[in-house]
Amino acid sequence: MRFWCSGVAAGILSGCLVVAGLMSQSEPAGAQSDRISAFFGSYTGEVVFASAHGLEKRDLDVTIQKEGRGFSIAWTTISQRARGKIKTKSHFVAFGPPDSTGIRLPAGSIDRFGAPVVLDPLKGRPLLSAEVRDVRLRISAVVQTGDGGQEKQIYDRMLVPGGLDLTFSRTRDGSPVKTLRVKMKTKNQSVNPR
Repeated sequence: MRFWCSGVAAGILSGCLVVAGLMSQSEPAGAQSDRISAFFGSYTGEVVFASAHGLEKRDLDVTIQKEGRGFSIAWTTISQRARGKIKTKSHFVAFGPPDSTGIRLPAGSIDRFGAPVVLDPLKGRPLLSAEVRDVRLRISAVVQTGDGGQEKQIYDRMLVPGGLDLTFSRTRDGSPVKTLRVKMKTKNQSVNPR
């Protein structure tokens, strides 16, 4: 007997296998649940990088806090292109407690009007997961593209004195698209008294 699946279904299956692979490498949930509190706080940072549109600047604000038995992360990105065009995006995701392998899945998400959003990968919504290992919080998003391909975004946040080092990477169908590194300071340390 043979089974065939569409590109979309194959991509979703591939994304699930990626999450399953991460789950098999994770540490026990008890060790992880104690470590997430080290990331709680508000952080800010900026990065300037070259793109196809010229130099771009991104201002980033991130807040990570306790949410029920898990945690939530809210972030805003303000992008400014060389021609002066400014775009603002804000996101919020609440993750539940870790499972037995240490992986956390979304407990829910809300849209900009506060309404619940179902994270359905078949409707273009990302398949999300979070895990804590040592001093790193990794949030992964796998998205099925309209042409049946797959895009993966990884946000690695490493604890450092005074804040976080964020490494963002995006791949499309396994090929690197973008990598950004940002030093983020806790908000109370970003104030520059003059």
